[in-house]
Amino acid sequence: MPKESFKKLVKKSVCNFAFEMLKQECKLQSKTKELTYNEFKTQNYLSSMKPKMAKFISQARSQTIDIKTHSKFKYSDTDCRLCGIDEESLEHIVKCLDKSHILDIHESLNNCKNILELETIAHQVDKFIDLVSN
Repeated sequence: MPKESFKKLVKKSVCNFAFEMLKQECKLQSKTKELTYNEFKTQNYLSSMKPKMAKFISQARSQTIDIKTHSKFKYSDTDCRLCGIDEESLEHIVKCLDKSHILDIHESLNNCKNILELETIAHQVDKFIDLVSN
């Protein structure tokens, strides 16, 4: 086998192994078990969105935004800090400030294909965080 062919084969095998390990690790973690990956590459939103907005999407996907349903240890209840009516979940905060057209927020976050929907989610999260932290 030529040296270059062997190098490509080793690189492909290492990438496949790393990808399988990543998927297994995600399935074992409570905050990332719902994420699914089809290929071993950087998610498109990371390179096509502004860094602050991409950070919000990354936090939303890993359930690490400072909202009550993501930080149950930090809050005594789960009532929305803005309206006080519903549970302060990601779905609620995206729709609380502005009646969003996004039907399934978790699906949008999981497949990461619709950048406009991801930007809408990120802007709503940013607006919510600004309002509750002031």
